[in-house]
Amino acid sequence: HNGSNDDWYVTEFGNVLGWEPSGGWRPKTGIVGEAVRICGRFLGAPEKEIDYGGFDGLNAGLGGQLIQLPRLRGPWLIYLREGSRVLTRPKFIDDDPVHDLPQQRLGRAMAQPLLLAREELTRIANDIVADPASPEAIKTTRAVMDLALSLNGLPPQTFEIFSKFDAAGALAPLLLYRCEEQHLSTILELFDGLCSSWTLLPIEVWDAAFQAQGTFLVSRLDDPQWALANISERQNEIAARAPQLAPLICRDYSPLAYEA
Repeated sequence: HNGSNDDWYVTEFGNVLGWEPSGGWRPKTGIVGEAVRICGRFLGAPEKEIDYGGFDGLNAGLGGQLIQLPRLRGPWLIYLREGSRVLTRPKFIDDDPVHDLPQQRLGRAMAQPLLLAREELTRIANDIVADPASPEAIKTTRAVMDLALSLNGLPPQTFEIFSKFDAAGALAPLLLYRCEEQHLSTILELFDGLCSSWTLLPIEVWDAAFQAQGTFLVSRLDDPQWALANISERQNEIAARAPQLAPLICRDYSPLAYEA
């Protein structure tokens, strides 16, 4: 310590897109990369990332090329990425009205103005708490999982639905039960960017997810024994990657006895 009161500020993104008077978007500071892409997501279908082409950070002086986007309908997030690194804070752009409503409930909620979107997302969370095995809850769980698996470097807190995990009952554990095994680590990492933890979800939530997954599997193949075996196999796969969750999810789990 040199006696100086130096303060450090850490931010999620080191760069932002700003509007240029000449028309178009440009990073506030220069970005140089070999494969920087201009990307966007329509909030009515947030799981789909649209690639608008490459970005030349060495072109047109400080900040690189001017980003000219096509005419957008509805609310969008626009950002620059290179591989799995998101280089700019997602910029919210709300252009022309949307003619066709999004097909799934999550998209319809997110495509609304912020306050209305938050109210609808709260209703979605409450509906999942009330009946996580309902057809609508199954569709929403699938939509949230598709969004989670599409992030590829976007922080989970970019999307309001992930901040609802603590209040959405079985939603988060159901993502673990229903994703493919190869995606388990990706789903487990969701809480790394949230102000919460898998271990903070109450046991009642894990029990609700267990029951909902059992109902879901039996509805696909009327064989309770197969459903139970499927769930047990997935629980073991989760526990192998996150041993701290074993006491919450494994029905036959018993802690090792203490030996003096």
